[in-house]
Amino acid sequence: EDDHIEGRLRYMQEQNATEQMVERAAELEDVILVDVEELDENGEPVPDRKSEDQSIRLYKWEDDKPTEMAEQLIGIAAGETREVVITRPVQDDHEDHADHDHEDHEDHDHEDEEQQEETIKFRVTVKEVRERNLPELDDELAKDVGDFETLDDLRARIREEMQTQSEGFARQRVEENLINALIEENPFEIPDSMIETYLDGVVESYKREHADHDHDID
Repeated sequence: EDDHIEGRLRYMQEQNATEQMVERAAELEDVILVDVEELDENGEPVPDRKSEDQSIRLYKWEDDKPTEMAEQLIGIAAGETREVVITRPVQDDHEDHADHDHEDHEDHDHEDEEQQEETIKFRVTVKEVRERNLPELDDELAKDVGDFETLDDLRARIREEMQTQSEGFARQRVEENLINALIEENPFEIPDSMIETYLDGVVESYKREHADHDHDID
């Protein structure tokens, strides 16, 4: 539980980080403002595959090693251009067409088990290098992220939310188990109206538990 709370706090730190332009080469965890264009196999720009003023963060893994993209862009400075190559899963065109029948999907089952990859080349031109600064994990951060006076207050709220969520999941499992047991011991045809009532109750319960979220749950 404590690890989860600290993870939530670190996420809040990341969300409230500030960026400052620096006159130096890019380092891990910096953000670079770039123009990017995709290149074909001959190194020529691909038509309509250029993006301007894109922000790229030079991420590192948990073991502090740079990601594939970051490794190729470390040390780049404003005004410099580099070509980078990244690996990504091959886009499976047959998934985009609804007219493929079941037999077609069976033919691709083995291919799906082993996801194929492709390499894509880009030309990256850097406009700015920005250093990220994380706020201190203190009372001031707690005040910035919500109506909290201290960091301990924020921790307590996170713990309460975790407990409420855990209890909600447990209650839902108990209800589902009871319904399943009832059906197994008393086999009968369930009226459509009962199913609709049950589903409406599930939806309303979900809405109440997620009332503070921004996304549309209708």
